[in-house]
Amino acid sequence: MKKKFYLTQVKEINKMKYIFKFLYLINSLLLFTLLLSYLSPMTDPVKFWPIAFTGLIYPFLFFINIIFLIFWFFSWKKYVWANIIILLIGSSFIEKFIGINELKNITTNNTAKVLSYNVRLFNKNENIKEKGIKAKIIDLINKENPDILCIQEFEEFEKNLYFDSLNYHPLIKNSRLQIFSKYAEIKSEIVKDNICIYKDLKIGDDTLRVYNIHLHSNWANKIKLSFQNRSKEVKIIKNNIQTSPYKTLICGDLNDTPMSYTYKTISSKFNDAFVFSGKGIGDTHSSIPLLRIDYIFTSKGISTSKYIKHNEKYSDHHPISCEISLE
Repeated sequence: MKKKFYLTQVKEINKMKYIFKFLYLINSLLLFTLLLSYLSPMTDPVKFWPIAFTGLIYPFLFFINIIFLIFWFFSWKKYVWANIIILLIGSSFIEKFIGINELKNITTNNTAKVLSYNVRLFNKNENIKEKGIKAKIIDLINKENPDILCIQEFEEFEKNLYFDSLNYHPLIKNSRLQIFSKYAEIKSEIVKDNICIYKDLKIGDDTLRVYNIHLHSNWANKIKLSFQNRSKEVKIIKNNIQTSPYKTLICGDLNDTPMSYTYKTISSKFNDAFVFSGKGIGDTHSSIPLLRIDYIFTSKGISTSKYIKHNEKYSDHHPISCEISLE
């Protein structure tokens, strides 16, 4: 009887070993993919696009491997070390997804509130099955009362005097991108149709160039093309940004995470407002958790404070805002 019990126990232990080995095989594949995602910001999708996909799914890879780390810690400690080492290698990327800043006020004579929002045509296609979405978006904007407003996927109305809090400037005709502000407009230009525009605004004695960007969306059946199109678009935009003679603010929907060639290219020499003044999880897509694809960047000479991801779900994107101070 004892022998039979012993043999049963041995079989159960061997069975668990096989299960653990199978789980560790899956874990190893995920760890390898996570390592590849660390290379995504440095790899141009035009040259090799699959790496870009690993960057897009980085947040999910990170949290799945965290779960594996916890599991191995309490069940089979010899498997935990690979998770610890690879997660530590990429630990510096976490601040781009989770903010740990206090929402402090920074006030100067040239302080402005900035709001960036992909409104998805004000729900023109009724993607959200709820009445009055357009009015709710406008009410939200008026309530937030931004000094500078960047809208992506804009849809022109019969009457455009709907932002009560903002001085009205002529729209950039037939454009899905618009920049509204309370400041005098010196100049506006289309960098690339429905991809990037900018306006030069007079703020006190200073001039601020504001870019509004909406890069190529991700389509499941054309994912390679999506990554490569964004690579081409961001290079055109970067070349234009480098010609700016003024302090520069960049807002928009990049359709890429901080673990991307797109983000690295556009944010080079710029500060990410979320990293410097955000708090909590920075995801900006209202349907896909952990996906951060909307941004506010500032050049040297501009400080940020009070970065907020607004939780309203009137689009497939959350609006984001912060305060900027021109030093």
